[in-house]
Amino acid sequence: MIQNLHHPHATRERQLLAAFSGMLLILATPPTPLHFLAWFGLVPYFKALEYATSRREAWNLGFIFAVIWHVGTSYWIAWNSGTILIVSIISAIGAILVLSLWYGLLAVFHRWLTVTFGSWAHFLAIILYMASDVVGQSGDWSFPWISFALTQGMSLPILQLASIGGSILITGWVAFLNASLAIGGRRWPSFVLVILLISGTWIWGYLREAEVFEQSNGTQLATVSMIQGNINPEYKYQLGTYYSLNMYDGLSSANVDDETDLIIWPENAAPVYVEQDYRWRRQLQQFADRVDASLITGGRYAEFHDDNSRTPYNAAFLINPQGNQKFNIYKKVYLVPFGERVPFQWILPMLGSLNFGQAEFAAGEDIITWPVPINDDLIRVSPLICYEAIFPQAGWKAAHKQADLLVNMTNDTWFTGTGQQVQHLLLSRMRSIETGRSLARATNTGISAFVSPSGRIMKTLGSDLRGAITHTVETPIDTPYIQGGWRLNSGMLYAAAVLLLVTAVVSLVQRKRQ
Repeated sequence: MIQNLHHPHATRERQLLAAFSGMLLILATPPTPLHFLAWFGLVPYFKALEYATSRREAWNLGFIFAVIWHVGTSYWIAWNSGTILIVSIISAIGAILVLSLWYGLLAVFHRWLTVTFGSWAHFLAIILYMASDVVGQSGDWSFPWISFALTQGMSLPILQLASIGGSILITGWVAFLNASLAIGGRRWPSFVLVILLISGTWIWGYLREAEVFEQSNGTQLATVSMIQGNINPEYKYQLGTYYSLNMYDGLSSANVDDETDLIIWPENAAPVYVEQDYRWRRQLQQFADRVDASLITGGRYAEFHDDNSRTPYNAAFLINPQGNQKFNIYKKVYLVPFGERVPFQWILPMLGSLNFGQAEFAAGEDIITWPVPINDDLIRVSPLICYEAIFPQAGWKAAHKQADLLVNMTNDTWFTGTGQQVQHLLLSRMRSIETGRSLARATNTGISAFVSPSGRIMKTLGSDLRGAITHTVETPIDTPYIQGGWRLNSGMLYAAAVLLLVTAVVSLVQRKRQ
């Protein structure tokens, strides 16, 4: 197979090359610490597409590549303990197949470029992969989880590219390395180019991270304490909802001192409709008054209607000291497809009545920021609930609304013992690098963490532990991404559309000449 990498003439050889790339990207994706494999891992796949003899074969190659890659990196969907086994397995298979179908379509376009413009079109295909990341961040079926960018999740210097153009710039960087090697073959200039690009990016990223860290380290925005309850959700309701209340109250009281300005409890730490549960409301307010610190907690919220129906939300609440039980409410905007809401109900409203064991929440209107009193001043905090922290637009929306601190409340209990928890943490810290904001990530069972504006993980509390961590989070800094780099997202969509249009015109002209 390797001997025929540059001229894979047989269909079987091309399929093996696509599968080989899929396996290399599995090894390059966290929690496996082999991110360097992604620097050349796509070359076999790119060469297979270049020699594909038809659109159908290109689609098959893309599907093979993506199925193997996604099975090895998204297998944890089937470990979802929040529903019955058969549903979790079917959902995993369905998600992997849909994502792989999309890569089949990308493969058809990629091969079209090489047929029209020659092998140099591998460089043009970079636009498609960057635009693909943007598409994966949008719409009802949005799942921007597994991407070329995630392969670099453990390399903090390379991740600094996100401060310029977001996570899609990292995807473009990985694709560029592979395109250079695919086009250059065994010729030494291609190796020199790739080595220079890798070393130059790494040195720049290392210096940039050190500079930003030095600039922000020691600054004092607020002292934050995060509580990790480590409550098994299967027993949460059997133990009674007040078990959670008393546990979080007691654990917080034992770990919070007079220096703490803000306390964070994780997603759904309040497993009740907080606005309607008088005991929860009263004790939450009494707790904030007693410790003289603001509290942010995940919980439930619903709008109740005159016909006795209700519209439920996955929500977060801000309780300020002496707030007289007047809580600030945030309703989650980005909902997990099939986990928190069946998608495409705007097309078929009847989908809302399907029950696969999932929650059925309504989506909030927009990302918000809360003013939180700190001593005699106010800071602005933006709550991001669980899955939302993997969306770049959630981070820049928060920054554009003057957020000083990003707070991510998460419950990854369903996937304990899998690579999901590490992947989620690494995806979330990209928001810190993009926005230059500290991130406080409070989870139910781990991994809770504080992340600096440069992306450095300052403190963590690992999986399956009950406890608290406290850190004085740093003041925000400005980044090129916030100042305008976020426009690269829409720019890549327009560029991809123009590229495909030009390709169609050139292809038509070539056919007429023949």
